[in-house]
Amino acid sequence: MKMMTYGISSYLNYSMYSSLFGGSYGSSYGNFGSTNSLFGSSSLFGSSQRNSWSNMVPNYGGINYSLLEKYYSGSYSSIKDSLNAIAKQESNSKAFYSDFNSVFSNLKSASSALKAFSSNSVFRPTGYGSSNSDVASVTSDMAASTNSYKLNVTQTAQAQSYTSSAVKSTGNTLAGKTTLTLTGADGKKSTFNFDFDSTKNNKSYYEQIASAVNGRDLGITASVTEKNGQSTLTFQADKTGTKSQFEVEFSGSLAEKIGMEEDQEAKDAIYSVNGGENQTSQSNNITLSGERINVTLKGEGTTEISRKTVDNSRTIDAIKKFADSYNKTLSFLNENKDVSTAVSDLAYSFATTRFQSGALSKIGIAVDMNGALSVNESKLSQALKQNPQDVEKILGGASGIASNAYGKTVNAMNNSRNLYPQSVGVSYSNYMYGRDQSYVNAYTNGMFLSSLI
Repeated sequence: MKMMTYGISSYLNYSMYSSLFGGSYGSSYGNFGSTNSLFGSSSLFGSSQRNSWSNMVPNYGGINYSLLEKYYSGSYSSIKDSLNAIAKQESNSKAFYSDFNSVFSNLKSASSALKAFSSNSVFRPTGYGSSNSDVASVTSDMAASTNSYKLNVTQTAQAQSYTSSAVKSTGNTLAGKTTLTLTGADGKKSTFNFDFDSTKNNKSYYEQIASAVNGRDLGITASVTEKNGQSTLTFQADKTGTKSQFEVEFSGSLAEKIGMEEDQEAKDAIYSVNGGENQTSQSNNITLSGERINVTLKGEGTTEISRKTVDNSRTIDAIKKFADSYNKTLSFLNENKDVSTAVSDLAYSFATTRFQSGALSKIGIAVDMNGALSVNESKLSQALKQNPQDVEKILGGASGIASNAYGKTVNAMNNSRNLYPQSVGVSYSNYMYGRDQSYVNAYTNGMFLSSLI
């Protein structure tokens, strides 16, 4: 059956049109809800999943091949092949963009660190930092001075928590009555009464308790965890520190079976600055005295909070990371350059590093014939010691390789939708597969089918 591109209606008699699209041609050719219609609940393109074709295009509407074959017996095989091709196209497209986003996001981050005036530049570091990130980290600072601070952390703040006994999830040993009392640090009590029906199971009992507690604004979060068929109930304070501590008490015959015990006590953070007296904090977020430097305490020990300075070892690591990210991006583009002219052009653009091989070789970076980078750490280290300005200019200057890579990366990510071509069938698939049924009508679906046959 040959079909014109403006839709299938031109080739269907009124009776067939009515059965395909629901209702009668004269009054309701837009009615796609008819149960037996092409677009109805048991239809070719309806929203029902009963006739799912998820093996072809996952997560889209159902398709009734027997109904399709009934009306298009001569073209059924052709349509099915076309749909399979569309499904493959969409699957390949998703895989392409997943890999694209991964390699380009990594390159964007790596190249940003080498740009001369970026906020995270290794060549011109700004702000305060911590010499031991396991002890503390600087989250933000507005300090104008250059003072340094020796921070000694004796204890970090932690939130109090209680955990119940583990009980068999599918059992009902907790059936019965019990009363839960939660007492806050201020002495205020909150009471909950439960009467567990023996027809339910232990996991559901714990979930009822958690739901009741979470339904009140007590500063306590209850949760149920299941492992190896065993369920446990946990209460944890929403905030760290002793001012958020609380007590848990179950009364009645179930108290012993639930067996709630404290597994983490409430603690305040304890620290000192520049050898001074110990200070306490309810949380691990502190502000250094006299300065607007926000610090997060992470563990016990000593660290120095000071202005960031250029660290050649950190710079070398950043350059190696950039080279690795650049090479992975280049490989991805070369492997996919046949996908489209846009990808091929992008691959060529990234391979132009070979034209900068002379300048790069002076700072210990070699470029092969494909544009891939390799770093000679010894030569790079020497260049950073003797003439760090040249290294910064070649990599992070206005025309530097890292600056250029950053610009190309941002531009490619902003225009990525144009990299992988879409077939006509895919563009119409929104109408056909039920992804946006507000657009479904006789014309669009007819046009889609016409493009396939």
